[in-house]
Amino acid sequence: MLLAALHPDGSAFERVVDAHADAIDWPWVVERAGVHKVDGLLAARVDACRLTDRLPAEIEECFAKIRRAAQRKAGAAQRTLQELARNFERHGIPFLVIKGSVLAEHVYGNPAIRRFDDIDIVVRPEAMAAAEGMLRALGYQLGQIEALLAIRPAAGIESRTAERVTRRFYERFHYELPLTPTAGHDGVPVDLHWHVAPASKLTVDAAGLWERTATLVVADTRVTTFDLEATLIHLAVHATTCSLAGFKLLPLCDIAWAVTRFEKDYRGLWELAEAWGARAQLDAVLEMVQRGLDVPIPSSLRPARRTRLWLRPGFRRVASPAFLVEYRRRSDVPRLQRAWAEVLWNLAMRCVRWNVTRSLRVRLSRLQWRVLCWRGRVTAAS
Repeated sequence: MLLAALHPDGSAFERVVDAHADAIDWPWVVERAGVHKVDGLLAARVDACRLTDRLPAEIEECFAKIRRAAQRKAGAAQRTLQELARNFERHGIPFLVIKGSVLAEHVYGNPAIRRFDDIDIVVRPEAMAAAEGMLRALGYQLGQIEALLAIRPAAGIESRTAERVTRRFYERFHYELPLTPTAGHDGVPVDLHWHVAPASKLTVDAAGLWERTATLVVADTRVTTFDLEATLIHLAVHATTCSLAGFKLLPLCDIAWAVTRFEKDYRGLWELAEAWGARAQLDAVLEMVQRGLDVPIPSSLRPARRTRLWLRPGFRRVASPAFLVEYRRRSDVPRLQRAWAEVLWNLAMRCVRWNVTRSLRVRLSRLQWRVLCWRGRVTAAS
C-alpha cells in the first residue's frame, strides 16, 4: 500500500485500499512513510480516498500532524526562496534552485505533498564567498555540526574548531555548505552548492552544469533550475551515491513522477548522461523505479544500449520492493542482516569506495576535532 501511494496514478492506491483496507497495518505504513520522506504524499492519497473517517483515532491524528507540518514547511520554504531570490538579485549573484522546491511545484503540483527540509542553491564556484557572506548577513550559520561530530560543542575553542572541521568535511565530500537559520529566523535551511556530485559519479565540471538550465516560476518567483534531462540525471546520481542508511524512496518517487508527467523524446537524455558519465546510474535507477515502485518506464526513455545490470552483485534483490522499503532504519532487523544489506546495496550501486571513504572521513573528522580542541586548550593554558 505504501508503494501504491507513491505511484503517479492515484487509482493504484485506491485499488489496494479497496482490496485490503481491513488488513492494513497503519502504524507501520506511517512510520515507513516518515522514514522515506513520503508521508506528505501518503496523507494526500488518504485524503483523496476519503479514508480519514475510517482510520483509528491515533492514525487520523498522525495524518493531521503531517498535513499541518507540511503546510508550515511549504509556507516557510516559499518565504525563504522569495527572500533569497531578492537578495541574490540585489547582489548580482546568479543562482540555480534545484530539487525540493522545484519538484514540489512543477512535478507534484503541490508544495505540501513533496516533503523537503531545505532549499538547495547552486552558485558558480567563484561566487561562493559572496553568496555565503550574503546568507550569513541574512542570519544563517554553518549547520550539521552536531550531526557530523555526534556531540554538541561548547562555546569558545570547541565551537570554533567544530565549525572549521565541519566546513572542511562538507567542502571535500558534499560540494556544499549546509547553512541553517539562527534563532529567531523563520526561514528554512539552505544548502549552498558549487557542484552537486563527486567527480567519480558525475564527470561534468561546475561550468557544464550551467549549460543545462531552464527558467521556471517557483513560489511566485522566477528562478533558474536544471532542465528536465539534467534534473533526472542529478536525481539518479543522488540516489545511487548514498549509503543504504541514507537512502530514501523519495528520489525514486521524484523520477517516477517526472517521467510520467513529462512525455517527450528522451534521446537527448542518454546523450547527456553519457557525456556526464552517469549512464549506468540513470539506467539502474530507472530499473529500480520499474521494479521497486511498479511504475512502467516509457519505451522512449529506455536507452538503445542497456547497462548489464544483471552482472551487478545483488542488484535484483536491491531493486525489489521489500528491500527498498524495509532496510532503511529498521531497528528490528538483526545487525548482521543489516550489515549484509548495506554491503549488497553498495555493490549494486557501485558506491563502495565512495561510502567507505566518506565513513572513514566522518570518524577522522571526529578524531581531528578532539585533537584540535585539546591542542587549543593546551595552547590557551600555556
